[in-house]
Amino acid sequence: ALCQSGAAHAIAFSGGCLMNRLLFALLREAAGDAPQMWHKKVPANDGGLALGQAVIAAGHHMPNR
Repeated sequence: ALCQSGAAHAIAFSGGCLMNRLLFALLREAAGDAPQMWHKKVPANDGGLALGQAVIAAGHHMPNR
């Protein structure tokens, strides 16, 4: 509903729970046709979480954000 209303542009799947392949598959299926993003080169567990936090923090210090 958020993607259809324009309030969101995509669904991002992240977190250690996505190490569970069944849960990941069911969530992606439930998202339907909504644009989806998920980990490919970065782990979905704590390592990926730390990287994501660093990216967000860096973005807050970028000009013209």
